[in-house]
Amino acid sequence: MTTWGNSIQSRAEQRELKRLAILRAAAQSFNTIGYHQTNLNQLAETLGVTKPALYRYVEGKQDILRQCLAIAMAEVHEVIDELESEEEHSSLNGRDRLKKMFVRFAQMSSDDFGACLILSRGAVADETFREEYNKTANEIMSAMGRFVEMGAADGSIQVNNGRLLIAAMLGAINEAVYWQQREGRIAPEEIAEQVFGLFENRF
Repeated sequence: MTTWGNSIQSRAEQRELKRLAILRAAAQSFNTIGYHQTNLNQLAETLGVTKPALYRYVEGKQDILRQCLAIAMAEVHEVIDELESEEEHSSLNGRDRLKKMFVRFAQMSSDDFGACLILSRGAVADETFREEYNKTANEIMSAMGRFVEMGAADGSIQVNNGRLLIAAMLGAINEAVYWQQREGRIAPEEIAEQVFGLFENRF
């Protein structure tokens, strides 16, 4: 039964919802018109608040971008952990596991924060963030690499250069995000299926 006490959001929950609303609106702006063209005055107007109100939740535009990208990178880690935790209980071969990861990354990149990670990461001036991003990128390469190696071992993937294959697949996801911004929305699963099929023909 829902009670009065647990049906009303706490101040902390309300604050977090407002912070996320700011970040998502900003990510959408970064993705459509670019980081440098995004204006905090316009962002505040979009949200129906004053610019000073924004500064109760964020320190500025760079802080907003770092927070957006931190959300996306956390989701990347969650996807990797989830798929790797399934390894012991899954009967999928290497090819099917690679495809599953590819589709998940494509889905993630279609989200506002995931797209922002691809489109606006170069706008971050913080060297610490750059190191964290490079670490995340290496973890993606390693995770996909393990499935390519598994596919090579079980015969489901035949490729001479696994690292080149992974780089090309990730590049295809990145380009799909740029293409989506220009041409309109297509379900990420459909994009992933079609793009994976192109690579699959070369296995």
